[in-house]
Amino acid sequence: MRKIFTLLAVAAAMTASAQKGAFVSNGFFDNWSVGLNVGATAATHNLGFGPSYNGGTSFEGTTTQQNTRSFWQRARFAAGVELAKQWTPVFASVINGQADVNTSNSSTFIDRWSVSYMNRFNLSNLFFGYKGKPRFFEVGAQAGIGMASWILEGNNRKDSHYLFTRLGLVFDFNLGQKRAWTFSIKPSIVYNLDQELYQGNRQRARPDNDHIYRGATFNINDTEIEVMAGLTYHFKNANGEHHFTYVREYDQAEVDALNARINGLRGQLDGKDAQIAALGAEVNDLRAKLNDCLNKPAQIQYVDRPVTVTQTQTQNTHSLATNVHFRLAKYVIDPSQVPNVERVAIYLKRHPEATVTILGYASKDGNLEANKVLAENRAQAVKNMLIQKYGIAASRINAKGCGVSEAYDVLEWNRVSECTIVTED
Repeated sequence: MRKIFTLLAVAAAMTASAQKGAFVSNGFFDNWSVGLNVGATAATHNLGFGPSYNGGTSFEGTTTQQNTRSFWQRARFAAGVELAKQWTPVFASVINGQADVNTSNSSTFIDRWSVSYMNRFNLSNLFFGYKGKPRFFEVGAQAGIGMASWILEGNNRKDSHYLFTRLGLVFDFNLGQKRAWTFSIKPSIVYNLDQELYQGNRQRARPDNDHIYRGATFNINDTEIEVMAGLTYHFKNANGEHHFTYVREYDQAEVDALNARINGLRGQLDGKDAQIAALGAEVNDLRAKLNDCLNKPAQIQYVDRPVTVTQTQTQNTHSLATNVHFRLAKYVIDPSQVPNVERVAIYLKRHPEATVTILGYASKDGNLEANKVLAENRAQAVKNMLIQKYGIAASRINAKGCGVSEAYDVLEWNRVSECTIVTED
């Protein structure tokens, strides 16, 4: 018994020393699996390679000397479930429950059950390293201890409990691209720790009297052999995989380079923040100035072309010309231009026979079609003021737009309505 625990301790130490690096999603709730096992188990004594046994009655009701059937003839069907936690790619803990189908004179369908704890070691990963994903085929070993109970009526052993230990190999076939399923073949040797034989007791002669020997000797001929096949499902981990994945390891030079890059980017980000703040302040200042301009009453600064009033006489015809100037893109008469309109009105009132022709013009700024409409509107604006404000008859006024004017080099002087008054004596 002490040798078994020593072996388990040494194997665990080897497992811990074999692990290098860190793994993604290696928490307590990661790397769990559940499996179903089916197979057969049979006692090894009198299979042709064991010692001779005299006397004793087997569980089948025959003497041990007569019980010489082959392994498969005396095999008992067994099935069970197991729950495993993979602590590292090499080491796992397993809780196993198993039941055997009745082959004795018991009245129950199941005549033996067992519960065991085992440590399982992946020898492929231990000796050849873990590559970040399970191989398709891997070899492992397992060792553990458990308790079993016979449910028998023969041989006065009803509900007999005993301890056992299991040593064996595990041949795993990891299936699928994601390695979520594993098919396993698990041959094992099981030692009964409470009595020497599974079927009957060996008698040893002593000088004083015959004595039935009991107790574990760890003799291969005094064991049971299990051959189990299992199908295991590995639950998904927090990393989205069904197995261990390595955390990438960086050397110090890589870490220093990344830190330097991060600090540089952080400095650039701080500089960007300062630039953005400055631009934001400038935008706010410009917005405030724009609002002031929009809310401030318009101040008109207008450069008038010198008003030229010309009067000519041809035979009995007299003419008088004056100009009314406008602001850019406007056809409303500015207060500073009203005296020019009033001069025309006064002349028309003094000369009832006189008529006036008003020609509207626009500068070449902007769209041509829009300027044609603007020129027409400027001529009509002067006509309307003469009619509405000064009471001049519409029949005495001829107003029309003449489009774009280039009569003057200064553009704003071309934004004009020219009024020409004609009288006859």
